[in-house]
Amino acid sequence: MARWYWAGWFPISFNMAIVGLSVVSCHWFSPSLAEAATPGWWILEIFLRNLVILTLLSQGLHIVFHSQGWQGTDKKYNPRPFPRKGRMFDFGDQYWENVFWSLASGVTIWTAYEALVLCT
Repeated sequence: MARWYWAGWFPISFNMAIVGLSVVSCHWFSPSLAEAATPGWWILEIFLRNLVILTLLSQGLHIVFHSQGWQGTDKKYNPRPFPRKGRMFDFGDQYWENVFWSLASGVTIWTAYEALVLCT
């Protein structure tokens, strides 16, 4: 398994960052299995942890790829720009719609699944 990770396209930057984030998250920011045996305030703590992780990662990627344009259109399937504003978006803006649905729906489902796994 280690050889497979090492032979990966992004051996240190991507794979190891994911493994490192998961180890740090699990070790320092997750409840113990004894505490997670019964539902309680630890579910809110997991929700807040997931909210912070998603916010930092998504905002970091947004800054890198959209605000700064570091990658350009090299890896885009369709190099045309996306529509940013319009009535098709819930808040009239694609960015704020993505933020809302990622945090409201994504973090909630992620936390519910994690709490369910920890409780059982």
